[in-house]
Amino acid sequence: METEAIQVLVVDDNEAFLDAVCAWIAEQPGLALRGTARNGADAVEAAERLRPDLVLMDAFMPDMDGFEATRQVKAVSGAPRIVMVSLYDDDAVRQQSRAVGADGFVPKTVLTERLPELLGLLDESAG
Repeated sequence: METEAIQVLVVDDNEAFLDAVCAWIAEQPGLALRGTARNGADAVEAAERLRPDLVLMDAFMPDMDGFEATRQVKAVSGAPRIVMVSLYDDDAVRQQSRAVGADGFVPKTVLTERLPELLGLLDESAG
């Protein structure tokens, strides 16, 4: 049997982006949608409840932003990998992402091109 798909939680307050990413994940053989959340507080709860392997976390959301949500999720033992995503691709966002414990950062504009490479999904799995 093939290796299990990476279970993904997608967190974003933009419905169109959320829908597009979920549709893209559904087409990827190495990924499976585990759930979605619309803000940081829901993301923390969903990460605890769903136990995904990976969280795609929007950096900027109302109520609780992705940085604080990442900090809280990463504070728990056995935390999932978190890739921060944002329309804003600058050094400050990348630095803040690292500071709160994110495992990576991908600009939203190139998410579908960069994420597989980041996760090693384009590499030979026997690597």
